[in-house]
Amino acid sequence: MKLYMTYRSPYARAVRAALHEKGISFENVSIDFSDKPEEFINTCPAGTVPALKINDGLVLGDSYTILQYIDGQYAKPALMPKEDLLKWQAWEWVSLANAMSDEQGKVFFEKKK
Repeated sequence: MKLYMTYRSPYARAVRAALHEKGISFENVSIDFSDKPEEFINTCPAGTVPALKINDGLVLGDSYTILQYIDGQYAKPALMPKEDLLKWQAWEWVSLANAMSDEQGKVFFEKKK
């Protein structure tokens, strides 16, 4: 399993943390967007991170999808509650954290201009 990521991406860091939490071994491939490796371009046509290449060749390119895959395929420890109401409340908190992270990123990159 390979995780294509950048250390700046909060979404990639969340996936990396989930893989560690589950005890899943993976190869971490850090992507420099100014010089994308050919392997990344061929594997991830959308060119976004995080992207997780599963050992059977399947490539998942969205953090929500990757987190749901990890939690579904590797049961313990559970990342999300199993009870529907609690699970959807937890995903709502994830969405809020992601929105806050996106806004923080906008501020950071605006200051760099």
